[in-house]
Amino acid sequence: MTGKNLWRLCKTYGRLIGYPQLKPHHLRHGVAMEVYAQHGDLEQVRGLLGHARIDTTQVYTQIRPPQLKQAVAFYEGKALDALTK
Repeated sequence: MTGKNLWRLCKTYGRLIGYPQLKPHHLRHGVAMEVYAQHGDLEQVRGLLGHARIDTTQVYTQIRPPQLKQAVAFYEGKALDALTK
């Protein structure tokens, strides 16, 4: 899949779930936060994201997992509704 196609999918499905400004970076960040919340291993997240320096990855330690889970559940529900219509 090309970067252009990924952007197109984000734009299309972002509109369907009521989040038209959805970008591939949001998906990347969300996955990284889920990995960090489940495993608590910043080095694993660093490797997943391809960061050369761990301090770049430390940004992910400042997000509160309960708030993230609430946001993910909200948009996941909207996405599933949009896909089943």
